[in-house]
Amino acid sequence: EAVLHLAERLRNGLSELGFRVGGTESCIVPVHVDDLLGTGLLWRALLDRGVYTNCSIPPAVQRPMLRTSVMATHTENQIDRALEAFEEIARDGVVESGRERLLGLLELEGSV
Repeated sequence: EAVLHLAERLRNGLSELGFRVGGTESCIVPVHVDDLLGTGLLWRALLDRGVYTNCSIPPAVQRPMLRTSVMATHTENQIDRALEAFEEIARDGVVESGRERLLGLLELEGSV
């Protein structure tokens, strides 16, 4: 029961930050992302901030997502820290700037 409370805390916090999350009552909280590049950039930005998620992309799943997993050993402070990382990434436009930088490099290479 405690783990589901923490998962709900994470799910609600992510939703309040504007992330699209799965609505199931589970200790796995999926974060849906629009495309493969955005998924990879968000995954890396979170990892750089000490938050580990599983990056799930087609064909393993229908649409790209990050799967966050809450464990009974997590604390409310750890959940709050993860939410702070998501908030920082969204606030600072980390995914968007990473996308622009990568697409710019591809254009230089003539790949786009």
